Amino acid sequence: MNITTDITSSVEQLASSIDDVETALEPLLSTAIADYTAQLPLLDRAKAYVLAAYTIESLLYSSLRLSGQDAKSHPVFTELQRVRQRFEKIKEVEAGDTQPSMALDKSAAQRFISAALAGNDKIDKEIAEAKAGQEERLKAKIEALGGKAEKKNSEKVKRRKERDARKAKKAAKGDGAGN
Repeated sequence: MNITTDITSSVEQLASSIDDVETALEPLLSTAIADYTAQLPLLDRAKAYVLAAYTIESLLYSSLRLSGQDAKSHPVFTELQRVRQRFEKIKEVEAGDTQPSMALDKSAAQRFISAALAGNDKIDKEIAEAKAGQEERLKAKIEALGGKAEKKNSEKVKRRKERDARKAKKAAKGDGAGN
């Protein structure tokens, strides 16, 4: 075999492969991808879009390589990597192994909201009034509890004095009866 027949057979095989690709892509190329995917469930729709993007990027990459350009330094290579990452995400979703990557940090959310609202005089005034109201209610509650405690304490002291007086009276009666 000589080089010419090897190249000729390779070119014929390439042409046949290109025809196969065109045949496979015909349903997608004849209609808009949105029309094709409209009836699909969300995950299948995502797969179809990623697959279409991967197909286009792969064809561009192959075209660059065939034309002798450095395809790995071309932006199409970066896009191929990005589309591959999307394939990985879809596989994770299919496997059902997805865990929420972030949890809600309530204190951080409160700080963000407060910072976002800072500078709005109306809201700052409302917040200050609300805090002042809370402080007043807290002071009133403390005073009420303190008053109750004082009253309770004075009642205990009064009851103790009455009890002591009764004991002293009993003791005095007992001393007087025994004399």
